[in-house]
Amino acid sequence: MDNYKTFINLKLKRFKTYTDSVIDKMTLNESVNYINRVFEDYIKYSSQDIDKFINKRILEIGPGDNLSIALKFLAIGAAKLV
Repeated sequence: MDNYKTFINLKLKRFKTYTDSVIDKMTLNESVNYINRVFEDYIKYSSQDIDKFINKRILEIGPGDNLSIALKFLAIGAAKLV
């Protein structure tokens, strides 16, 4: 029944979406710093030098609430990010 109600509400466009975005609650500078810290953590915990990601395909499982990390990988030269 819940799936049916959801389906009808989607069809009738009677729904709201809510996100609990960490970045939405930050200033622009705080957001940029947060994104950079998360990206640096990805690199650190991968135990790889940053140049190892150049021309590589990257899979980010469960991307957070925005595409900033994906864009950072593309900016350093990743071939593709999924």
